[in-house]
Parts: sequence; C-alpha cells; structure tokens
Amino acid sequence: MASLLTDVFYRVLSVSAMATVLVLLIFLVRWLLKNQLKPRWTYWLWMLLAVRLLLPWTPESSFSVFNLIPLETNETSTASHRAALENEPAAESKPASEAAAPLQPTEPVVQPPWSGLTGSMPETKSFPWMPFVSVVWLIGAVTMLGYILAVNMRFSMKIKKEPPVTDPKVKSVFEQCIQEMKVKRQVALIESNQASTPMLAGVVRPKLLMPGYALNTLNDSQLRYVFLHELSHVKRNDIAANWLMNVLLALHWFNPLLWYAYRKMREDQEIACDSLALTRIGPDESRDYAAAIIKLLEAFASQVRLAGVASISGNKKELKRRIIMITSLKNNSYKMSLLGLAVILIISGCALTNAKSAGNAGAGNENAQNEAPAQTDIPVQDEDEVQESNPSSDFAIRANGKLISLKDFDNQIRLAEILGEPISENTETLGDGADTHTGSQIKTLTYDGLQLTLFSADQDQYWVMKMDVAGGEYATAKGVQIGDTVEEIQKLYPDIEIAKDGRTDPNNCAYEIRNDEESNYLSFEVKDGIVEHISVYHLIP
Repeated sequence: MASLLTDVFYRVLSVSAMATVLVLLIFLVRWLLKNQLKPRWTYWLWMLLAVRLLLPWTPESSFSVFNLIPLETNETSTASHRAALENEPAAESKPASEAAAPLQPTEPVVQPPWSGLTGSMPETKSFPWMPFVSVVWLIGAVTMLGYILAVNMRFSMKIKKEPPVTDPKVKSVFEQCIQEMKVKRQVALIESNQASTPMLAGVVRPKLLMPGYALNTLNDSQLRYVFLHELSHVKRNDIAANWLMNVLLALHWFNPLLWYAYRKMREDQEIACDSLALTRIGPDESRDYAAAIIKLLEAFASQVRLAGVASISGNKKELKRRIIMITSLKNNSYKMSLLGLAVILIISGCALTNAKSAGNAGAGNENAQNEAPAQTDIPVQDEDEVQESNPSSDFAIRANGKLISLKDFDNQIRLAEILGEPISENTETLGDGADTHTGSQIKTLTYDGLQLTLFSADQDQYWVMKMDVAGGEYATAKGVQIGDTVEEIQKLYPDIEIAKDGRTDPNNCAYEIRNDEESNYLSFEVKDGIVEHISVYHLIP
C-alpha cells in the first residue's frame, strides 16, 4: 500500500511539474500576444491546463517542450516495468552460444530497458523519505478536498430556502435575457441576502442569486446587462470547469503557481463572459455595460470565491483591463479566431505531449547497428559505455532500475553502485569436502529485502551464483515482485510449472523456471496465491 501511494505521489509530482511548465508557457504567450487574442481563446488556454492535470500519461512527440526541459516522471512502477519488458526487441538478447558458457562473465549491467524513457524517476530507495512525504501529500489532498466540499455545501444550504424573485418586471427582463442567450437549461432567479454580488450558483440546477440592493437600485437596462453576464456562465458551463479545477488543485495543493494560475483563469473567465454578453447588445451600449459593471464592483466590495459559484468580480487592476476590452471589442473575429486556434494547437503539441524516448529516437541507430557485420573478437568497450546483460533472460533480478544476472562478475556490473553498501557481508572458504572447488570462496551480501550469494574460484573475482528476494523493492527480469499473484506469474511466464516437491496446491507451492543445460533456475514461493519469496540461482556442477 505504501509503495502504491509513493508511486501515485511520484506521478502527481510529475504532472504538477509539467503543468508548471505549461503555466509558464501560457503566461509567455499572453505576454507576447498581449491583446491580440480574443477573450474566449485566452480563457481556453487555461482549459489546456485542466487537460494537462487530468492526463497522467500523454503521447510522445518530437515537438514536445519536454525534449528541451527534461522532467523526472515516475515510470518505474511495476506495470511500467512489465510493459517495457514485454516490448523489448528479441534482437537485443545475446546469442545462445554466449549464454551457454557456464562461468563466463556477462556484459556490465547498468542500463535497464526503460532507461531511455524520458525522465525516469529515481527509485524509492534513493529517497527513503518519500513514503512519509507521500502520506503528508495524501493528508493535505484529503483535507483540501474536504474543505472545498464543506464550504460549498454550507453555502448551498444557506441559499436553499431563499425566495424566488416575484417582481414581474424583473422576471420579464430575465426571461428575455434567457431567450437572447438561448439558454435551454432551467435557471431560477433568486433574491438572496447571502449573495454579496449577483452570482450564479449550482452545476445541475443553476440559480442566479440577486442581492436585494441590486434589484432595488439597478434599472432595467443594467439588470439586463447583469443577467446577460451571469447567463453567459451558464452557456459556457463555467461552474463545472471551476469544480474540476478545484478538485485538481486539491491534488496539487503544494504547487503555488497552479493556485495563481487558477486565479488568473477566473479573471479571464469573467472577461470571456463579458465578451459573450456584449455579442447580445448593440455596440453603442458597451459603455453602459461597462458602467453597470463598475457600479456593481464599487457597491459590493466583498466577493465570494467558491468552486460552485460564478460572480461578477475583479480588483481595480482587473477592472481596468475589463473596461478596455469592453469598450474596444470589435467583431473582426475571423483572423483573431484563426490566431487563437493556432495558439491552442501549438501549445497543445508542445506541452500536452511527453518527450520523445531515447528508445524511439534511436530506432534508426539500432537498425544500423543490427546490420553491421558480426565480429568474432570481443569488442573493445569504453569504460563509460554501458550495455545490458541478457535483457531477455529469465534468470535475473532488477534492482534500482538495473539488471543483475546470474554469473555476472560483481566488479564488472558495479554491484556497489547498484545496491549500495550491504547490511552485512560474510565470506566462507570451501574446505576439502568441496572436491574440485576446495579453496574457493562464497561471499554472502545481505541487503534490505535481498540476499546475494557470490562465488569465486580464484579468490579474486566473484560472480553471482544466487539471488534471494524477500522484499517488494526488487523484481524479476519480467517484473514479478513480492506480493504479486499467481495469475501475474503465469501471465508473464506462460511455461512456468509447479515445482516437483510434493506440493500440489497451486496457491501454496513453489513455481519454477528451469534451464538444466546451463544449471540456471528461477523459483517463486507462493502462499495463499501471493508471491512470498523469489530465488534465482545457478548450480555449480
């Protein structure tokens, strides 16, 4: 459970980082284009942010901005391991003749098959505090979501018994505005003392809340402007968008830039509603519309900022921007619409895609390498060059994103770099009873959840003879971990068989993969259908 929570938090961090880049990109575009974008297109830029926060995985693209800004993402979950392994090209595996040499060293193991994926996140072992931080994040997300729901429900209860507007003159203006805006949904007109300014509340059954002061002081024309503005929120489904953003922000409560972006989104939302409302009135009325907005904002200083509410709001700086837009709005929208669409498409291609993985980007190079003539001599390899050892082998363990295979020499695969310092280390010298192996040494390295047994015939180089896994951090070459089910084993190893040790219960036995020719074996100890122990070992003749 803790591992799953940490994986989820890694994914949230990844999405939050990518969303941060998108927000900065949106601000850059807004600054470059200034007032060239129509209000609705400016607002739609923020909908790209909602899409980015909604999608934990997005397609790869060579046009992605993340090719230039490598961000870390959590691609090391069990499912990702398995997907990467199942898609590994068979051509990468070594020839059988090389694998058959019983005591020959393999190539250095430092590059997992998914290491080319953009920004693979470090394993939990590299960040031992991440489980605790994940719990803090979950508590914060639940608290934030609970607070959002509580304040909105409390406000809904307060306005539930508010009376409808009964003035026939006001109702007539309201019905006329509904027809002008072509709103097909039922919208109730309520006189409310809870509303500090005219506002729309509710997603399923929207209510237009009008303070008594506004009903008594605004003339028919000003009421019409207010109604057109608030009905624009209904037409554009703004309250649903606000709810969505609030839920997403609850998950990303730790990112202040996203909260600031949401504030700017709400401001652009109001301007987009102004723009839509202005399409229903004559050009000569735009200044009167602006005057009505100013009058409302001056009269009602306190404003409600809730997910389930959309109201006429704005500070002095934002008011100035709105007035400029209102009084200068023109209907030469064809070119502006094309510009807005182009901006949306470009930003989507850049920020709603992931960086091209190294595996895909280097496909041409791999093909060229495959066509190169075979060499009979052992190739000279630079010290920094890394290759994976037998990626298709069943007899290997993945640790911290690296593959450790049977018969790998510890110094060649840089075992200390992969696993760090062991909890304990024990070396035993074989006595006369070991026959031809007398004088050889067996070294046992114990880590948290993993024990390695190494063999050395010359007391110089040790190679991996056995690996025992008891913790969920490690996995087999195909991705099976402690805690997986029998069904998952059988899916990844279709030819696996129950070990012939007398046990026949498929949920309480040992499953094994055997290679008797090379004396290599992979065993899964299963209890109640769950993997409790994994052993990969080589029997020395």
